[in-house]
Amino acid sequence: MLPCSTRQILDYVPIEYGEEAKADAAERGEDLSRFDQPPTYKLGIPSKLAKTEVDHALREAGVVGVSRDELTQALREAIAEVVAEELQAEALALVDGLQVAQQLEDEEARKAVWTDVQARALAKIERLCLTHSPAYASVAAHYERYWPWLKYVALQHMLRGWAHVRSAEGVPIPFKLHRGVASPESLDAIPATHFAELSLKALSLLYPSEPEKKDSGSPSPSPATPATS
Repeated sequence: MLPCSTRQILDYVPIEYGEEAKADAAERGEDLSRFDQPPTYKLGIPSKLAKTEVDHALREAGVVGVSRDELTQALREAIAEVVAEELQAEALALVDGLQVAQQLEDEEARKAVWTDVQARALAKIERLCLTHSPAYASVAAHYERYWPWLKYVALQHMLRGWAHVRSAEGVPIPFKLHRGVASPESLDAIPATHFAELSLKALSLLYPSEPEKKDSGSPSPSPATPATS
C-alpha cells in the first residue's frame, strides 16, 4: 500500500518561484521567464497509515525518535547532575527561556525573549553536560540523528512526482520511484533550498496540527537554538 494518496495531490512551488518573488523580480526589472514553468513538486496527501510507514522506515534505519521535549528534559536532568548546585537555578532559567522562545513563530518576538548572550550561555552549559553526562550525550546524539532522518523519510514517502525540475545545466530530471517511495536518486537531485522547504511541508502534512512540533514535540535544529519557521 502506498503511504500517500495518488489521487489527492498538492502541487508545491518553492518560495523563490512564488508570486511574491515574481512581484519583487518585476519591480527590479528582471527577466521573468524563469517563472513561466517553475519547478513544481507533487506531494501526496498522507493516508491513515502514512505515519506508521514513516515510523517503520525510521526503525529499519536504526533511528531512535527523540522529541525536543525529551531532549530538554534530558538536559534538565544533566544540569542537576553536573552543574554546581548554586548555579543550577540560573541554568534551568535559561532552559525555560529557550522553551518560551521556541513557542514563538515571529522571529522578532523570539529575539526579544532569547538573546545571543543567553544562547551562548546555554550552549556552554550544554557542552558541559555533553562532556560529563553520558546519559545526556546519548539522548543528544539520537536527537541530532533523528531530525534530518525524519525530514528525509517524510519527504521520501510523500513526494509522488514533479514537473519542470532541471539540472544545473538545464536538463530535465526524471522523477523515479523505488519500492513505492521516491528514489534516493530523485531526492538527491532536489536543490538544497527546495529540499528544506519540501521536507517541512511534508511534515506539516504528516502532522497537520503542528508542522514543526508534533504532539510530543518535534526536534529543532539545535538544543540551544529556537526552531525557525
